[in-house]
Amino acid sequence: MADPAASAAAQADLLVRSTLHLGSRTAAASGRALATDRPLLGLSDLSLHVAAFPAIPDADYLCNEASWINALSTITRDAGAYISLVYAYRGCCRAIPGLNTSSASSGGSGAATSPTAGSPTTPTSPSDPGADPAARAEFFKLVEQVIKPEVDKMKGLMEFYESAVPSLINVCKDAAAALAGGTRPTDPFMVTLAHAFDMLLVLDALKNVKTSLNNDFTLVYRRSRTLYKASGNDVEIHTLGLFLANKDVLLSKLKAAIPGIPSAVEFLWEFSHALSDRLDRGHYATPRGKFALVKAAAYAMALADPLLVPKTMQLHKWKPDRLSRMFRAHPVVPFYGDLAIETAQILGRTLQIKWDLTPVPGEAAEVAAGSISTGEAGEAALVGAVGMIGTLGGGSAAAITGGELIPIHSVRMRYTDYLAKLALAQDAARRCKDEDMLDAQCRDVFETFVEGLQLVNHLAVLILEMNAYKYTHPTSHGTDSACPETALNYEMAIRFNYRPDEKLALIETLSMVKALAIRLERASIELERAITKHIQCTMYSFQMSLTNMTAHTAKKKKSEVHGLLKALAELASPSTNSSEALTYMASAVVQWALRAAAVKPTGFMKDKELKDTHVAELAGFAHQLYWMDRARNVTATLRETTDLSELWFKEFYLELSKTIQFPIETSLPWILIEKLMEPGAVDLTSSLFVPFAIYDDAAQRALRGLKMEYLYEEIESEANLALDLFLFKFTEKVFKAYKCRAASDLFPTLYKTKFDKNALLDGVFHQYEEILDHYDTISILGRTIQLRQVFAQWMNLTFRDSLRAIISRFESMDITGIVELDVLLRIARLTHTLLHQRLPGMDEFDDILAEVDESLVAHGRIVSHLAAELTLDFCLQFAYNAVTERFIRCPIKMTEGNGVHAGRAAAKQHRQEYLFGNKALAGAYTAQLSPCLLFVGKHHFDAIVRVLGPRIPVLFGQIVTSFEERVGDKLTPYIWALCKEFPSNLHLPNLDAGVVMTFNYFQVTLKAALAFKDLTTVFQTLREMGNLFACVRLLELSMIAEDVLDAFTYSKVFDAARELERAYKLPPLPADFYATGAPGSGQALAFSRMFLLHMYPMMQSVQAVWSEGLPPSTSYDTSRELYRVASFLQFSFCSGSQYTKGHTCREVFGDGVAWALGLLLCWTRQLEVFSALDFTFHVCHAGKIHGVPNGPIPAISADGSTGAGGALHVTLPDFIAIGEYYRALMAFIGRFYRATVASGGAVDQFAGPGSPEISITEGGMMVGESGPPVATGVGAGTDASGKPVSLYDGADGAGNPRRLSAIGSFAAQ
Repeated sequence: MADPAASAAAQADLLVRSTLHLGSRTAAASGRALATDRPLLGLSDLSLHVAAFPAIPDADYLCNEASWINALSTITRDAGAYISLVYAYRGCCRAIPGLNTSSASSGGSGAATSPTAGSPTTPTSPSDPGADPAARAEFFKLVEQVIKPEVDKMKGLMEFYESAVPSLINVCKDAAAALAGGTRPTDPFMVTLAHAFDMLLVLDALKNVKTSLNNDFTLVYRRSRTLYKASGNDVEIHTLGLFLANKDVLLSKLKAAIPGIPSAVEFLWEFSHALSDRLDRGHYATPRGKFALVKAAAYAMALADPLLVPKTMQLHKWKPDRLSRMFRAHPVVPFYGDLAIETAQILGRTLQIKWDLTPVPGEAAEVAAGSISTGEAGEAALVGAVGMIGTLGGGSAAAITGGELIPIHSVRMRYTDYLAKLALAQDAARRCKDEDMLDAQCRDVFETFVEGLQLVNHLAVLILEMNAYKYTHPTSHGTDSACPETALNYEMAIRFNYRPDEKLALIETLSMVKALAIRLERASIELERAITKHIQCTMYSFQMSLTNMTAHTAKKKKSEVHGLLKALAELASPSTNSSEALTYMASAVVQWALRAAAVKPTGFMKDKELKDTHVAELAGFAHQLYWMDRARNVTATLRETTDLSELWFKEFYLELSKTIQFPIETSLPWILIEKLMEPGAVDLTSSLFVPFAIYDDAAQRALRGLKMEYLYEEIESEANLALDLFLFKFTEKVFKAYKCRAASDLFPTLYKTKFDKNALLDGVFHQYEEILDHYDTISILGRTIQLRQVFAQWMNLTFRDSLRAIISRFESMDITGIVELDVLLRIARLTHTLLHQRLPGMDEFDDILAEVDESLVAHGRIVSHLAAELTLDFCLQFAYNAVTERFIRCPIKMTEGNGVHAGRAAAKQHRQEYLFGNKALAGAYTAQLSPCLLFVGKHHFDAIVRVLGPRIPVLFGQIVTSFEERVGDKLTPYIWALCKEFPSNLHLPNLDAGVVMTFNYFQVTLKAALAFKDLTTVFQTLREMGNLFACVRLLELSMIAEDVLDAFTYSKVFDAARELERAYKLPPLPADFYATGAPGSGQALAFSRMFLLHMYPMMQSVQAVWSEGLPPSTSYDTSRELYRVASFLQFSFCSGSQYTKGHTCREVFGDGVAWALGLLLCWTRQLEVFSALDFTFHVCHAGKIHGVPNGPIPAISADGSTGAGGALHVTLPDFIAIGEYYRALMAFIGRFYRATVASGGAVDQFAGPGSPEISITEGGMMVGESGPPVATGVGAGTDASGKPVSLYDGADGAGNPRRLSAIGSFAAQ
């Protein structure tokens, strides 16, 4: 009968072998991946593997060690869960309303204090001692229910401490016993133990620093139970209180239990050196794996300190030099989250060994490069089996010795070289087919890929070491004046602790890590066939080497290595499907073989069991075996390597500062984002959104690692805020750059040579172009954001803000600001054109302007302000010059205007980027536009036409309405009064009397009228009317020059008409509809003609009002028609007034008065008779005949009260010069009126007396008019046949025409 045990072993062997070989369907030559259609067996199934491979020596030990690894993994997993709990724990004291220190029998610093406690107006809180006892007890019972789930977690933590320590001690005891028996623990076990030590060290330290645990338990839970006299297990509560209050509980328990373990000191020493060996070999794929090795080695030395007496050190010939070098190379290591620790702090708990931790320059780089020998030939051969990363320097050790934390120049060079190397490997893989790739090519591809994993790891280590160094070496106000004295601890560690060059280096290195990880993950798909083929070739090649090694060791008697090699040959068979258990057993066998081969033989002439070449092959296989597993799991390896969430977490400093959250200005990701937006970071354009990856890492860790939803929500909120702030600030910078470019392009080329060099910002402009072209979508926290679309939305908002500022600035200015408004709008339009090329999703500029200007629902802010300025300030305060066609502000403020009635807004300070772009451009444009603020002329009306476009008729309507109001409400009463008070009999004196007597005659006769108290108001009203019509005329001239109405109105109107025809199938409009107002027709732009024709019926109606109640005139001498009043007004205007304060009336009121009088006379058909019988013209004619004496006109009364309102303010020559000017101007007005009304056209510009275009004849008419002046209007003289009669008869001796002496007889004809 068969042995049941043997039968079971045979069945297990058959099961495992069939499972291992299932799916193996490819050969090494094909280079394809092995099929894995089954779940891989883990270490928990190691007994099945051991039964399937009976040749493995010490199989029982491997099974035991696998159980130890499982136990340590359980401890590590549970410790990680409690680390997440403790690190993310936040106190409940401040979260419970009504709870304050008065609720407890004794005060405590950790309890929250109600801000209204003790206030006489606040109701008594249930927690106050004076509150109702029943309500107080009920309140604290509710408090206990709220806090009890958290206390249960604390109890779970205490129970874990109680269970983890015995379990860990048992594992260490068994491992120490195996080591004493001659079996050295394997590297997987050592690494698992190191991670367990690391987790327990972190957990113990976190419990020490998190005071909120003890505060919640002591000040809330325990006191609440005491206050309402709850019943329960007081011993358990007391034990939990002691556990939370004590420090270093785990370390104390482990140090107390270590002396009871036989050979514990030898095991811990061997454990520390094994970690140092692994660190030297570079067998760590992630930064946390490397830091765990350093912390675990230091923690092991702290545990072994009671046993590491000098006698034991001398007995075993142990020297701490090698460990000291490792600790010196890593003086600061990241601890957890925002916690960092100095290695000296862990080793400071050792009393027996004095560690030499003084930094040595250059030593850290040697340790990082693995150049320090392990002292053992076999393990030293592992270094350099695959091309290791060259020394880059940097790290905390370099910073302590005065070096750089991140040597960015060497890092950049190494990164660039590797990218070129990776590109060559990818190109080689693309060009060769699977069957054509040589083994050497596959090996180069594999080594290049592993080198990339090492480079990513090293760069991530530099980043985390820099972050840890900043935490352990904060700045202060004494060392950095930029750090305020009131800065928080977190700000001193992060915000004010990074130099600008360190920020740039950190950003660039962070970009390298993320970019290289993406490149490697993508390359792993493309290089998978080459890597798989290399693994297969390596396995086959190693099988051949094992055959030679086995044959060599078979010659030795009692060879320990021979059995190990036979087992290794079976484990490393290419036909065996890989699994975690097989990899573990293979690495253990290789390690034992190398250790056995390294033993020096005893005896004379005895050789080593293995040759040096065999040892090198075993070492190389062990090294490649480690990286083969990492290459297979490249996605998980890169995900863990590039996890840089420590750059965001700040729970420890929140606890330390007793605050809920820090401002975003203190957050490192936002600090880096702000740095990237500075002009000095132009070279890092491609890294613009790399800092947002920190939020991705932190969110991933909060959800998957810490499993805290509220942490994720905080990360999400800050990421959203950071993105909004970034978009806001970056949009403003882009807008400013493009605004500067548009402003510089529109600035006259002649003056650009005087520009400030910083005005154009050429370099930054190209940087923004690259960003807008390169980035289309980004991913943040798993969300894909259409960046260009979002940029377009933000740019729309910025444009709206800019246009609001432009329009608001214009609304605070008078009408002279229209030129600046036109320039600003043209700059904004060009800016929009440039940006729209990069951001097609932006709104149309005209739509944005219409929305901001509010022209969609009303006339618009610009039109309204222009109309208000024209009608309430411009026409009141500006004086028109008909020669220069310009308006200047009068030197005397005649009425309350100047923006008060115009509703002008107060001037505001606007940002430069919203106007001209920057200060230099603003200064240049201000210097260019400043002359336009001194007057209003053609430039201003051209600007009005360009700005308003098709809305000019709205402004025209406002002008017409204002003109009508002034005629009907203001001027008509004064004209009626002047007509009524005008002298009943006033004839023109004979020219023989001379100019002085003629002038005095009019002064004496018009003395009563000249004393009219509201005469200045009449002039002001006429000035307003004349200015309004001058605006209409200049608008028409500007429209003709610019052809704006055709471009803005008719094209849109005609297009809309045709669209309506097509949409609603309407009959086509007549052809003359489209011809009306076409370019060159001269009809659509005839504003002056429209104005004159529109006002004619009104003038006919008010003319009857002016003569209401007056006797009918029978002659020129007794007439009180408008031309007589206008003649008086012009005489008074030319004489001057005491109200003008030393200025002439023309300086104060301008030529608008003459234009208003001339138009009134034209509308009433009295201009010709006015020109013939005007008092001022009569004096001027007398001056031409008799000459003009110099000096002032003598007074004609005792008190000297002559002229308008009193004293005369002009000399007689000045009076005659002004009169001659206005005679020419009136003639021009008549010609303009006839030409405009008759044909709809316009005449040339008035150029004043003596100009070639408008020269004056002896008779006073314009050149081109035949014959002497003829009176053809109302009251004009005619003969019996009705033919007009000249008012001049014959000529004197000098050939000058002579005035009729008897005007009355002329009128009677």
